[in-house]
This record gives sequence, structure tokens and C-alpha cells, in this order.
Amino acid sequence: MLWVIVVIAVVAYTMKDKIAGMFSDPEYTRKSNLANEKINGDYQGVLTEYVNDKNTFKFLKDITGEKDIKGIVICKKQRSLASAMTGVAAAAISGVVTVEVGTKYWLVIGKDTIYNVQTDTETNAWEVLKTFKKSEIEKIDVKKGNVMDDLKQAQKFDLSGGGKSGDGADNSKLKKVVITLGDKKEEFFCYEAIFAGTTLTQKKAMSRGADLKKLSEKDVLETMLTYTIPQKTFELLAQEYNGTLE
Repeated sequence: MLWVIVVIAVVAYTMKDKIAGMFSDPEYTRKSNLANEKINGDYQGVLTEYVNDKNTFKFLKDITGEKDIKGIVICKKQRSLASAMTGVAAAAISGVVTVEVGTKYWLVIGKDTIYNVQTDTETNAWEVLKTFKKSEIEKIDVKKGNVMDDLKQAQKFDLSGGGKSGDGADNSKLKKVVITLGDKKEEFFCYEAIFAGTTLTQKKAMSRGADLKKLSEKDVLETMLTYTIPQKTFELLAQEYNGTLE
């Protein structure tokens, strides 16, 4: 069976270019400078504010029980090459494609633990799929995905009823977080933008033109956080876990 992961952050790798175009507006520039000062002055404090916000990330705090969340990214469902190929073959034979509507996968970085969490907005179900203790991690590398990584996803092909199957953006266009635990490696393909709740929204992040002038200072801050939180999380992983960042 082929799982098609529907994730709103599938457009994440184009987000920074679109947001960058907003900076030609003087009023937006003023508001963005204020947001930058707040983020650069106390990033952990800003993140903690949204971690404690029930309309943003508090559900992740409640799920993990982690009191000190230092980073968050959205990732794809973890999939090995073997499972990807098996899924493609089964779907090609049966013609059955199951869609995970409302399902998201997360990496939540705590003080001493990293959590891989699955949530479902349709059913409000959740599950902590895996945990990684800091004491057991040798290093974490954050790399750019490559073309060969695309083999580790549900391959896209035309469906008889129209459209294409697949599991979101190609892995080659995402960040690859590689956690080394002795002779074992865990890989996660992560998006470079993050959307959650009613505060960090795709609509707000994509605002421009006439809508741009309607953005408040708080809106601008939250627009910037949609890509700043993943960026800071990737930097944190590489720095704290003796790895590399591409």
C-alpha cells in the first residue's frame, strides 16, 4: 500500500524567496526590523512563548511532556528504501492509494531528548513514534537531500482516475537530518518552513501586495518564524550534537 502524505508545508522550500520579496515595502521593512530584533535578542524566549501557546505548539509540549523545547521541525513519515519500494509495487498492482489527510510528523528537540511525533488533526490522535536520548547520540548531521534520496519515498506515478501519487515534496529538495547512534543511523527528511495552529499559517506567510499592508507587527513576526524556527532548529542540532550543517 502506498501512503501519500499530504503536508501543508510541501511548499516550504520556496517560502524564503517569496517572503524575501516583501522587504521592498518600507512599512514591512520597519516591522521586519522590529521582528528581527526580537528574534535575535531572545530567540529561545520567543520560541517558548509559542510553545506555551495553545493555538501554536502547546499540543507538542503536552504530548511529549517536555518542559524545555528548544527546536521544532516538520518532517516526512520515516521510510526506508525497502518500504518505499514495497509500497510502490503494492499500489501499482492493486491501484489502491491511501491518503493520510491531516497527518503530520514532527521532530521536537528537548533538553536531553529528541522526539519523533505523529499527529492527526482530523481525529486529534497522536503518537510518539521514537525518542532519542542525548546521551546515546554520537552526532547529528543536517544535509541537503540529493536525487538518490528520492528513492526513499513513495514514488510518483499517474493514477488511472487522474492526478499523481506520491508523498509530498521530493526528498532531494528537503533537509536530511541524520542521527548517528553508534553503528546505526536514523534519517528524517524535514521541511524548511513550519506551519502550526492559527498563528503560524501558510496564508499569513504568503501574504503580499495589498494584503501586505494589513499585516500587524505580530503578523510579521509570525511570518518570519515560519522559516526561522526550522533554520534555528537545524543549526541547534548540528552545533549541540557535534555534526555538520549544509
